[in-house]
Formats: sequence, C-alpha cells, structure tokens
Amino acid sequence: MITEQTLDLETLRCPTALLRVRQALRTFADTANIGAKLIIQSIEPSLTRDIAYFIEHEIPNIIIADQLSAEITPSDRNMWLSSDEHDEDDFIELNTQFLWIIEKLAD
Repeated sequence: MITEQTLDLETLRCPTALLRVRQALRTFADTANIGAKLIIQSIEPSLTRDIAYFIEHEIPNIIIADQLSAEITPSDRNMWLSSDEHDEDDFIELNTQFLWIIEKLAD
C-alpha cells in the first residue's frame, strides 16, 4: 500500500524548520512503506541544501524524487497573515516557496 504524507512548514524558518524536517524524515524512513511519499513544503531556502545532505549522509533508504519551487503569491501571504501564528517579518523578503517529494526506497 503506497501512502502519502505532507509536512507543511508554512512560514517556519531555520533552525525550527530544519529540526522539524529532520524529525519527519527520520520518522518517515523508519515507519513508511516502500514507495510511500512525504511531501515537504517550506519557504526556507536553506532546506534545499540541508535536506539533500541529510538524506545522502544519514538516511540511505529514502530519496528526493522531485523538487519544485513556486512564487509566493499574495494569496499565500494573506493566508499566513490571517493567522496569529505567523509574523510577516518571517517571509517579507522571500519570494519563493519550495516543495520536496521524498520517496521511501527500502526498509
């Protein structure tokens, strides 16, 4: 059975974003079925480097199946600002959000 999970980090920045990603990747690698996918969304640009490094050096049974980027839209900004959990200072200078599709290869 192939499953799909999503980790939406919204406006979280490092180090919190990295800590959550590392924990999610470890849990995914340990518990997901072969072929399962973990979708990670974030505005943190450093995760591009960090996710690749972490998978290559610490979790050999998963891969980055795809990596996409898209412009942060006014709608995204308005949605984040409508919540008390987000501060505009966290994303005001950023224009891109990122999406990684992680796939489990083996146990």
